Amino acid sequence: YFRASRTTLRNPPSRPRRQRALSRAIARIVWRCCATAQDDPVARLCTPMSSSAVERTASYIPDGVTERIRVWRLRSLDDLEAVVDYHVDHFADPRGPGALYLLYSALLSRTVDKVRADGDAECRHKRLVARHGYASQEAVNLLVVGRARSNVFDGSRTLEDTVQGSNDKVQLRGISQRADVGLLTLDEAYNYYHVGDFLKTPRRPIWIVYAESHYAVLFADDRHIVHNAPRRRPEVFDLFYWDGLGGQDHPIRLSVDSTAF
Repeated sequence: YFRASRTTLRNPPSRPRRQRALSRAIARIVWRCCATAQDDPVARLCTPMSSSAVERTASYIPDGVTERIRVWRLRSLDDLEAVVDYHVDHFADPRGPGALYLLYSALLSRTVDKVRADGDAECRHKRLVARHGYASQEAVNLLVVGRARSNVFDGSRTLEDTVQGSNDKVQLRGISQRADVGLLTLDEAYNYYHVGDFLKTPRRPIWIVYAESHYAVLFADDRHIVHNAPRRRPEVFDLFYWDGLGGQDHPIRLSVDSTAF
């Protein structure tokens, strides 16, 4: 049973607290990428410079962002958080390229070779930014779980081609462990994707929601709803939905009664 209503969050966080939370989130996304890539992790954080470090050549056309990036090499999460906190306004600027800075940081921290190896074999030359400027599934998974997997199901699957005696096999790579933040998609209702439990039941009650060609967020303020032990999960709880492109003044509250299912 669901009931939707517009609501105001209890004790909404102040702007400094929101910025601090954003800094910590960015730092953990980037650190996760390097921690899954190296025994001695080194995070690479991209921030803007005032001058260009790369000139126009036959193989590179300046885009106004890439040639003005400074790359920080940081060997601890604390140092990474401190640098992100200092530059957080660049990431938070609604008209700026903060999303690109984050994607570049994740890519370089994971390393280009490992990002290519993360995906399915036929997708290893696929771009992280797809047509029309959309993020590919590999880019989304890189930011969510630290690996640029091509799929959202649990584990790996092998497809065999047995037509006319062929023994060709293709391995499809999905999510290898329970994620800190989850992912849901309307496309699953249309049978385009199957989202595995590692993304549906994350460690924290936060889900990225893909629908209508863009992303929104669904979250709860009660962490027990994703508790490992089902008996510890509340039967009635509230979820909050926020769509940055939906023209919302306040989050939409979804009141869920799981006993009605």
